Amino acid sequence: MLISQETEIPWTALRYLTGEVVYGGRVTDHWDRRCLNCTLSNFYNPDILNEGFCFSTDGVYCMISESMDFLQCINSIESIPDRDSPGIFGMQDNAEKAYLGNQAKSFMTTIKSIEPRLSAGVQTFREQRSEGEIVFEKAESILKKLPETVEGIQESDDTFLDLAGLLALPTWTAYVQSVKGYDSLVNSALLVILRQEISRFNRLLSVVCSSLHSLCLVVKGQMILTDTLEETYNSFLSMKMPKLWQQHSYESCKPLASWIDDLAERVNFFRTWSRQFTAIAQKRISPGKTLKLTPRKASQLQEIDSPEPYSFWLSAFFFPQGLLTALLQNHARKNSLSVDNVTFEFHVQPFTKLTKEFFSVRKHQSNIWLQAFKVDRMSAELPGKRVYECPLYRTSQRAGTLTSTGHSTNFVIPVNLPTHVAASYWVTRGVALLCQLDD
Repeated sequence: MLISQETEIPWTALRYLTGEVVYGGRVTDHWDRRCLNCTLSNFYNPDILNEGFCFSTDGVYCMISESMDFLQCINSIESIPDRDSPGIFGMQDNAEKAYLGNQAKSFMTTIKSIEPRLSAGVQTFREQRSEGEIVFEKAESILKKLPETVEGIQESDDTFLDLAGLLALPTWTAYVQSVKGYDSLVNSALLVILRQEISRFNRLLSVVCSSLHSLCLVVKGQMILTDTLEETYNSFLSMKMPKLWQQHSYESCKPLASWIDDLAERVNFFRTWSRQFTAIAQKRISPGKTLKLTPRKASQLQEIDSPEPYSFWLSAFFFPQGLLTALLQNHARKNSLSVDNVTFEFHVQPFTKLTKEFFSVRKHQSNIWLQAFKVDRMSAELPGKRVYECPLYRTSQRAGTLTSTGHSTNFVIPVNLPTHVAASYWVTRGVALLCQLDD
């Protein structure tokens, strides 16, 4: 029989066995596993053997002393609250409040989903309007806010081509063939991203506008009510986003009214980007041709000297990961580097009031600057620099499909933020960045 002569407790091995072997196989998300290991480190560490050690700052969860007798041990255990406080897990006291608030919201959402017509009936009684009139009015209001395509709203005296029309011109093909070296128009990976995003938003706008027109016909009695249109009808009464739209939409937790405003802003962003790219391209492939613009658009484009925005609204993209990859590809192409050796460095800027002006140098403002740089052995690790690797998600629900990389499709990128305390302090509190809020 072999007896181990080890006198020290293998804390590292115990944490790995519990966090990576016992629970690690069930916790598939990387960030959840990181949080699990940070929580375990509060319990699997040599400090718990010290006299008077407590797991929380409130002094409630303390270790049993060796000097206690059996009755004192029982009394100490029975004094522990029935409900664990957030502090025992390293979280702030407001975490419980947020949890209870989310439960209340979920409960109210369930109630509304059971009888959406009841709440609408009360509203119609007060306003002396029928449900059909309310739905018809909302549908018409949304149709006035949204274009049928991203590049669809143009004044009659505009000579702007859409992006697809520009790329189909023989002069564009000739320009592409004449380019030597890197060109911000031809070689930019962002052009592919722009075309993909326009295609996705056009598909979404097509579904939204088509269903709205059909809904108006249903209310007028000129079309048969299908199951899909009935769900859309009920969603309008409860101010929720219809399931049909969700199937073609980007990730969002916003209610119907906020989602419509958000969609309109996103469409405007890509419309402006497309027109900016088209204007610069036309100037290059046809230098002597002057563009006929309305005064409003002329003022918008008078400062344009780049086919791309000066800053990007990351939240506006269906697939923001594609934008970040394209930015790295552009940096690698400009500097003749391998894209595998390029990554982002994050610089947090002083907080300023956010604006939606992404195409003007004078109005350009950003809170986090992503600077691409080449990774080498010297810059891979920066000693003495304390950072928190903060995950960035599209929405607060973190809903998504687990990819082969181990991350959810709702996850965008880890952002290294400077911190004056240990990173575990933020990990146990679940600190994350969101592309959009729920309101």
